[in-house]
Amino acid sequence: MAYMQDVHLEIVVPHKSSPMAKVIPYLFIVLAVAAGLLSVLNFLMVVLCLGFAGLAWFFMQRSEVEYEYSYTNGDLEIDAIYSKSNRKHILTIEQKHIVKMAPA
Repeated sequence: MAYMQDVHLEIVVPHKSSPMAKVIPYLFIVLAVAAGLLSVLNFLMVVLCLGFAGLAWFFMQRSEVEYEYSYTNGDLEIDAIYSKSNRKHILTIEQKHIVKMAPA
């Protein structure tokens, strides 16, 4: 619970992704379409089509990442935000551990 005298600082830092990370999901989409077109030939291509489509969806969900650093009364919390919708708690560091890490 936050009180009036609490110290609270929140910073959101976007992750800089490489150009290749933006190309990979589209590559999987192209592979899924190609495997889908060839699926008429056999069942293995149907499985490959579904696999490539799943990989494309996974990489598109994880392609945009922001990290949120929240400092409240000496406690530091780090969260990752994927595609501006899914939040995952990464780490909580208490004040006594921060003092041990950087005593000066």
